Amino acid sequence: MKKIIKYLLFILLITTVVLAATGKLYYYKALVYNFVDIDDLNLFHNREVKNGTGMPWNVSTDYNKKI
Repeated sequence: MKKIIKYLLFILLITTVVLAATGKLYYYKALVYNFVDIDDLNLFHNREVKNGTGMPWNVSTDYNKKI
């Protein structure tokens, strides 16, 4: 039993080192806040994405016609 606990702790340590080295520690935050919703905006890092210029959609000549 002690051997299994040692292996699990070793795996946890290696996982933490790898995640810290790659800068992806937000995985732990995702485990803690497992069921986040739209109102939990401030829990994770976020940024504003600005919209660009719109493009018209190409519509087929057969759009909305019965065959």
